Amino acid sequence: MTAAVLVLGLTGCTATEVAAPSPTTSRSAEAPVATPTPTPTTEPDLTAVVLSATELILVDEQGDTAALLDFHSADPAAFAEALSAAAGVDAVETTTPGGFEGAEFTTEYEWDGLLISRSYSDECLPQCQSVYLSVDGSHVAGIPIRTASGISVGDSLAEAQALGAQQTPNGWAAEPEDPALIDSESNPTRIVVLNLDEADAAIASLLASGWFLSYGGI
Repeated sequence: MTAAVLVLGLTGCTATEVAAPSPTTSRSAEAPVATPTPTPTTEPDLTAVVLSATELILVDEQGDTAALLDFHSADPAAFAEALSAAAGVDAVETTTPGGFEGAEFTTEYEWDGLLISRSYSDECLPQCQSVYLSVDGSHVAGIPIRTASGISVGDSLAEAQALGAQQTPNGWAAEPEDPALIDSESNPTRIVVLNLDEADAAIASLLASGWFLSYGGI
């Protein structure tokens, strides 16, 4: 119990009652302030199919090479198996008689957005075989597909040129393996062909083969 304090005035006998101060609340008794829980960062999924003038690469979610198809020396079967596993979609595989440059057989592996075609003759492997690729979408079975410089089907010609594509006089563009040689008439460079749409405004498809070369910008 708090006792009342009496204060006596000098000129009279009146006593004034003064209320005792209220007890203060200590800082330790205050409600704690909640600290926000940091949102965990999610690493980007880097899975992609990357096309160059000489090879096709399957990149895994960490950005590492999971499979590689060399256009000159490899049978696409192993690459097709790896890509199908990554995409969760099997390729449609067909083999037919005949093929490029008089080959005995042509085997094709096709997914939504990508066709890999291999022409070969059994008696002269591995020398007499050729691989041809056609890309008609920005994704293959759900996996992004682009060129080595980052060009995808659907990009505008201006976007492709900003990434290094060179337009040719023949109504298509090219991504050269060595840009310094794109106009050379003596030292050709391998290229990825960038087919344009009817308005020559956007990339309609990508084509690649070990035999695609540029002489003098053509």
